[in-house]
Amino acid sequence: MSFESHVVAQLAVLAALAVLSGCATITHGTHQNVSVTSTPAKATIYVNGKRKGTTPTKIAISRHGHQTLQLTHAGYAPYVVHFTHHTSRVTAGNVLVGGLIGVAVDAKDGASGYNTPKKINAQMVPLASAQNPAPATNTATSAAQSHS
Repeated sequence: MSFESHVVAQLAVLAALAVLSGCATITHGTHQNVSVTSTPAKATIYVNGKRKGTTPTKIAISRHGHQTLQLTHAGYAPYVVHFTHHTSRVTAGNVLVGGLIGVAVDAKDGASGYNTPKKINAQMVPLASAQNPAPATNTATSAAQSHS
């Protein structure tokens, strides 16, 4: 192999590593979609205090850091979800292909992970029920008393 061919081959390998260095960033991005529905519908969605829309919808949330979703609706208690962050399997491939540069890029922009839950179906509680919960009843006892 000539000197020029050897240099070209080395440059090709370096270029490939540079392109693949943020593998998770490229393969699934820095945000993920979350489906959000609620009963009642048209609840306002906030993520980390920023308004994102109303239910039902899909929203994009950052894969990076701690994320908290809150739903609000007039006459109902707020519904809060704290997302749990997980490390993606793509990170293992990144260690092999992209090396430390790829791992660092994906960790910085959050692409090395994902959050759960991926789908939220909120059953919101009316404020009257939330402030004055009904007393607990034993349905078996209630049914037996009605037959007496």
